Amino acid sequence: MSNTTRTLTLLLLGFLALSTYVACDEASRFDGRWRAEYTTSPSSVYEMEFSGGRFHAVQGEQWYKGEIVIDTEADPARFDFIIRECDCNHVDKTSTGIFRWVGDVIEIRAPEPGDPRPTEFDEESGETMRLVRESD
Repeated sequence: MSNTTRTLTLLLLGFLALSTYVACDEASRFDGRWRAEYTTSPSSVYEMEFSGGRFHAVQGEQWYKGEIVIDTEADPARFDFIIRECDCNHVDKTSTGIFRWVGDVIEIRAPEPGDPRPTEFDEESGETMRLVRESD
């Protein structure tokens, strides 16, 4: 193996390791309990908890559990809520959304499962939900 090939291989492996670390680090920023409300209807409140790539969301009697997949390479950053359990007909469906950090607050756009992923944060593309971390 030539020195150039060896160097390129090491650079690629380093980049892949860093990308994996950044993705895991970003996912761990979500871990914890959050209070979520829509900016246009603050009375519609969700309690959300993230841990190790999993989520649990509750609004009144309605609840969802599943996995969250995060893509910070996209602009805006993307997530997929893969619903594995719920008290409705969304089992094994995915809500594909976008998010951004505003200080310590996460702003998200999460459409109904099956609806197209929003592409930006503007008035026309739907409501924004703000997630504020709950203190322990």
